[in-house]
Amino acid sequence: MSISKIINTGAEFQPFNVANKIKTTNWVTLFTVFISAIYTLLYLFILNEVKVGLFNLAFTISYALGLLFMRFRAITNAKLWFFSVLMLHVWVCTNIFVSKESGFHLFYFLVPSGAFLLFELDQQKEKIALSILATLLFFYCENTLNPDPLIILSSDLNSTIYQSVVFFIMLELVVISAMFNQQIGQHEMQINKTATTDKLTNCLNRNYFFEEGQKQLEIANTNSRPFSLILTNLDNFKRVNDEHGYLVGDEYLVYFANVINHMCKNGEKVGRISGEEFVITLPEYTKAEAEKFANKLNLQIENSPFISSGNKTIFNTISMGIAVRNSSNTIGELVSIADTALFQAKSMGVGNIDIIEQMA
Repeated sequence: MSISKIINTGAEFQPFNVANKIKTTNWVTLFTVFISAIYTLLYLFILNEVKVGLFNLAFTISYALGLLFMRFRAITNAKLWFFSVLMLHVWVCTNIFVSKESGFHLFYFLVPSGAFLLFELDQQKEKIALSILATLLFFYCENTLNPDPLIILSSDLNSTIYQSVVFFIMLELVVISAMFNQQIGQHEMQINKTATTDKLTNCLNRNYFFEEGQKQLEIANTNSRPFSLILTNLDNFKRVNDEHGYLVGDEYLVYFANVINHMCKNGEKVGRISGEEFVITLPEYTKAEAEKFANKLNLQIENSPFISSGNKTIFNTISMGIAVRNSSNTIGELVSIADTALFQAKSMGVGNIDIIEQMA
């Protein structure tokens, strides 16, 4: 099994935020297994302490078992298992294997930050309980002597292990912080996509289209450059829904949006502003160029019947209204002009195009 698959264990089909926390938990689990394995090798091959090494190996395997909880969707249990094993492991290292001079109890510092990062917002009890328990265990270890450890370490070796503990804590904090920042970035991207994109078709939603379209139009007005806009409407779309069902209707809308986006490669913006109406900005397009674009789109739809996931073939046409800017237009005015042109086109039948060019 690849590392990527291990990291994604339990995250499949989960909401975005939940999946991110699961992946982060799996990363932290793997990283902790790696650290624990290093100390296992230290006990077995450097210190020649086989009993302690095998005991530590059992903890290493225990960390990995948390991934099984994830695999069976026991997400909260997996997180509680991880922190429980960690705190018990640190206690055993500090109070049985060696002594507090080794610094193993400093790993308790990772528990509060890890708990608040990995548990969900509504799991406050788990976060607080783990944080309090880790704090109490830290002070217990700090103020309790272990007069008879299984391994008697020299001051130099104690110092080396102490420094390794600090190093791994800092390294894990860096890893956790990097993952946290990545989560924030992904969450911001998700929020931005939700705020700006039509969920079904991945075109710009109505509000964001008007915002972006206005920016493009202002540039055209400032520089006295051509600018056109097309408002499209799927003819007889209600009939598609009535005859084939709304799921097929949704598939057809996605297909139509993909056809438009495939044609838009030079800075055009595509938005869905109502059910079956899409609008396209055409920066640098003259009246003739906008009409050529519309005819090409019309032919593409007429000559490429849509085949649904249920192998239903749908032939359809589109009607379009084209508006060409003058220096006084806003994007809202252009859409209104294109709507008038679209109404005129539909009044002539299906599959027609009408153009309105407002003179300055």
